[in-house]
Amino acid sequence: MSEFKVTLDGFLKCFNSFEFNILKKNKRVEVDLSREVIQQSESHLHKMLQQAKRELSKAHKAHKAGKLSIEELFDYEWHVTELEQQIKGLKDFTEDEQD
Repeated sequence: MSEFKVTLDGFLKCFNSFEFNILKKNKRVEVDLSREVIQQSESHLHKMLQQAKRELSKAHKAHKAGKLSIEELFDYEWHVTELEQQIKGLKDFTEDEQD
Protein backbone atom coordinates (compact mmCIF):
# COMPACT_ATOMS: atom_id res chain seq x y z
CA MET A 1 0.00 0.00 0.00
CA SER A 2 1.37 3.40 -0.90
CA GLU A 3 2.14 5.97 1.73
CA PHE A 4 -0.51 8.30 0.29
CA LYS A 5 -3.23 5.63 0.56
CA VAL A 6 -2.29 4.90 4.19
CA THR A 7 -2.46 8.60 5.00
CA LEU A 8 -5.80 8.97 3.21
CA ASP A 9 -7.28 5.93 4.93
CA GLY A 10 -6.17 7.26 8.32
CA PHE A 11 -7.69 10.64 7.58
CA LEU A 12 -11.01 9.12 6.52
CA LYS A 13 -11.14 6.92 9.64
CA CYS A 14 -11.01 10.10 11.75
CA PHE A 15 -14.25 11.26 10.14
CA ASN A 16 -16.13 7.99 9.67
CA SER A 17 -19.00 9.09 11.95
CA PHE A 18 -19.82 12.20 9.88
CA GLU A 19 -23.01 12.22 7.86
CA PHE A 20 -24.12 14.84 5.41
CA ASN A 21 -27.72 15.96 5.26
CA ILE A 22 -28.40 17.63 1.95
CA LEU A 23 -31.47 19.81 1.99
CA LYS A 24 -33.24 21.20 -1.00
CA LYS A 25 -33.05 24.98 -1.06
CA ASN A 26 -36.42 26.67 -0.90
CA LYS A 27 -37.50 28.69 -3.87
CA ARG A 28 -37.40 32.43 -3.58
CA VAL A 29 -40.55 33.75 -1.95
CA GLU A 30 -42.41 36.33 -3.95
CA VAL A 31 -43.03 39.45 -1.92
CA ASP A 32 -45.75 41.85 -2.92
CA LEU A 33 -44.53 45.25 -1.82
CA SER A 34 -46.68 48.24 -2.44
CA ARG A 35 -45.15 51.38 -3.86
CA GLU A 36 -45.89 53.14 -0.55
CA VAL A 37 -43.91 50.60 1.48
CA ILE A 38 -40.96 50.87 -0.91
CA GLN A 39 -41.01 54.68 -0.72
CA GLN A 40 -41.14 54.57 3.08
CA SER A 41 -38.23 52.13 3.15
CA GLU A 42 -36.18 54.26 0.79
CA SER A 43 -36.95 57.40 2.80
CA HIS A 44 -35.94 55.67 6.02
CA LEU A 45 -32.71 54.41 4.46
CA HIS A 46 -31.86 57.92 3.25
CA LYS A 47 -32.38 59.29 6.77
CA MET A 48 -30.17 56.55 8.17
CA LEU A 49 -27.54 57.35 5.53
CA GLN A 50 -27.55 61.04 6.40
CA GLN A 51 -27.10 60.21 10.09
CA ALA A 52 -24.32 57.74 9.28
CA LYS A 53 -22.52 60.36 7.18
CA ARG A 54 -22.70 62.84 10.06
CA GLU A 55 -21.29 60.20 12.40
CA LEU A 56 -18.56 59.41 9.85
CA SER A 57 -17.61 63.08 9.70
CA LYS A 58 -17.32 63.18 13.50
CA ALA A 59 -15.31 59.96 13.41
CA HIS A 60 -12.85 61.47 10.89
CA LYS A 61 -12.32 64.43 13.22
CA ALA A 62 -11.88 62.13 16.22
CA HIS A 63 -9.38 60.01 14.28
CA LYS A 64 -7.36 63.08 13.33
CA ALA A 65 -7.35 64.09 16.99
CA GLY A 66 -6.05 60.64 17.91
CA LYS A 67 -9.20 59.67 19.83
CA LEU A 68 -10.34 56.97 17.39
CA SER A 69 -8.43 54.05 15.90
CA ILE A 70 -8.29 53.35 12.19
CA GLU A 71 -10.33 50.16 12.72
CA GLU A 72 -13.14 52.10 14.37
CA LEU A 73 -13.04 54.66 11.56
CA PHE A 74 -13.28 51.84 9.04
CA ASP A 75 -16.42 50.57 10.82
CA TYR A 76 -18.08 53.97 10.31
CA GLU A 77 -17.08 53.98 6.64
CA TRP A 78 -18.34 50.44 6.21
CA HIS A 79 -21.72 51.36 7.72
CA VAL A 80 -22.13 54.20 5.20
CA THR A 81 -21.19 51.85 2.36
CA GLU A 82 -23.68 49.22 3.52
CA LEU A 83 -26.51 51.76 3.62
CA GLU A 84 -25.61 53.01 0.14
CA GLN A 85 -25.68 49.41 -1.12
CA GLN A 86 -29.09 48.82 0.47
CA ILE A 87 -30.49 51.92 -1.22
CA LYS A 88 -29.01 50.81 -4.54
CA GLY A 89 -30.46 47.32 -4.07
CA LEU A 90 -33.89 48.76 -3.32
CA LYS A 91 -33.75 50.93 -6.43
CA ASP A 92 -32.66 47.95 -8.53
CA PHE A 93 -35.52 45.92 -7.06
CA THR A 94 -38.09 48.58 -7.93
CA GLU A 95 -36.69 48.91 -11.46
CA ASP A 96 -36.94 45.14 -11.91
CA GLU A 97 -40.55 45.22 -10.72
CA GLN A 98 -41.43 47.92 -13.25
CA ASP A 99 -40.00 45.94 -16.17
